[in-house]
Amino acid sequence: MSDPKFRPVVAIDMDGVLRVAATRPGSPKRDLIAAEITYRRDAFPTLHHSEPPWDDNGEYADDEGEEFSRVGVEWVHDLLGRGVDVVWATTWQHHANTYFSPVLGFPDLAVAVVGDGSRFEEPVEWKSAQLSTDPRWEGRALVWVDDDIPPGWGIERNRRPKDRAITLSYRVRSYWLGLTEWDIDVLDAWLTLASTPEGHAELRRRRRAERERL
Repeated sequence: MSDPKFRPVVAIDMDGVLRVAATRPGSPKRDLIAAEITYRRDAFPTLHHSEPPWDDNGEYADDEGEEFSRVGVEWVHDLLGRGVDVVWATTWQHHANTYFSPVLGFPDLAVAVVGDGSRFEEPVEWKSAQLSTDPRWEGRALVWVDDDIPPGWGIERNRRPKDRAITLSYRVRSYWLGLTEWDIDVLDAWLTLASTPEGHAELRRRRRAERERL
């Protein structure tokens, strides 16, 4: 994938995709990675986040720790090893590199969604607006992985016409499970197509066929 055109970009959310809600008594078994993370008041996102109960030192750590989808974390490592560009598309913004990349063994990843986003009521609007128009991946295959992409809010509609066929907005099946092997099978099949000239041609053929059915 030396040609950037055939090196896909994966824009990935954190909460509900990699980071999941804590396991409770009686919860179904999940394959998770546990980690201890201490958040700091002076390095915490203010947009679309409620502040936790800070201690006297301006710090907070969940007594039950944090939990992450193991297959999701392993998938990100696999993507990076395959030369796929992985970028953060999360309301944590650059704080994802501060708190999560170190404990999950990721390098600092580029941050795709930035700014105060104050003119957008919902995170999905804010993310979609930036992801679909960012010049960094113009002409490149782009997949957005999130747990909250309502119908009509995908990034395909706002990308350049030539880029829409090589664009995928993917909503994980369960925010409680985060990324699962089923999700990853679907995503990897699409990324395989997005990585070759023949695959691009197939994605464009599929888009034409889909539009003809409408």
